[in-house]
Amino acid sequence: MQLILFSVVLKKYLKTGPLKSFLKVPVLISFALVLYIIYSVLSFLVDFITGSDMFFSLICAISIVVFMFAVSVIYINDVYEHCLTILTSGILLFFQMGLSTINEYLYYNKFFTVLIMITHFVALYFFMIFLVETNVINDEDIKEKFI
Repeated sequence: MQLILFSVVLKKYLKTGPLKSFLKVPVLISFALVLYIIYSVLSFLVDFITGSDMFFSLICAISIVVFMFAVSVIYINDVYEHCLTILTSGILLFFQMGLSTINEYLYYNKFFTVLIMITHFVALYFFMIFLVETNVINDEDIKEKFI
């Protein structure tokens, strides 16, 4: 639920840009890797989760895909000052969600729990920094960047 609300908050920051920026090879590889990580974690958990827990795990996977798509669109369009901050927040939330499902269902470890909490708080901090401090970059300052 939290990620869906984060995606709704980020809706006003989504600007439609040229589609060609999404068709670059590094962007497609990154998108494929994120989908593969989500698929591999869910396929690994299928043997351990039953019934309604699997339904909620699928809802969480869909919400993380929507949130990561919103974060990646903001980062790729590069029209805000703190794009790296929102990307860092998205990566930390992605890491936290994947690690917390493994910690919950497969292998419980106190160190993982502490790591999950730290990444969650840091991700929220970076997300709030983006929301509070970001400004639109002037059109004359926007330059096409090459990876």
